Amino acid sequence: MGIRSTFPIAGPVYRFLADLGDVAEGGYQRPLKIREGDELQDLCAAMNAALEAEHLRADAERRARQGSQRRLSPVRAKPRPA
Repeated sequence: MGIRSTFPIAGPVYRFLADLGDVAEGGYQRPLKIREGDELQDLCAAMNAALEAEHLRADAERRARQGSQRRLSPVRAKPRPA
């Protein structure tokens, strides 16, 4: 009975560690999810909110960088006066 009572906490912690390892490597794009009834649902929701905010920030940064590159392309293409 003691081991089963740790699953609702140990399971999510194990899952978070595995999923956050994937996030750190840049290969994880879906929300973190744990079983219904597991503890740490609030932590899971907070981590998903943080991951979503980071994803939105990274997208905005990538779009800004692409826009800058497009604006600079004509400048780079012009020959420099001798």
